[in-house]
Amino acid sequence: KEHIDIPGVKYKAEIGIFGMDVIVSIGRAGYRIARRRIERRRVPLRHRVSKAESMLFAEKYLNLKVVHEEE
Repeated sequence: KEHIDIPGVKYKAEIGIFGMDVIVSIGRAGYRIARRRIERRRVPLRHRVSKAESMLFAEKYLNLKVVHEEE
């Protein structure tokens, strides 16, 4: 059995594998301060990872193609 076998969906070679949703949590070093149990602190805005930075990281290091949804 192939990893691309999805029940009820026929595979089309000309399309390739498309439409797989990926969920990843990205945070900088030190982000644990917001999640720890004792002495929690807020992560400053300048230390948070933006949406644009996350997409750039995914394209560069994970070799993912980011497809923007049409609004």
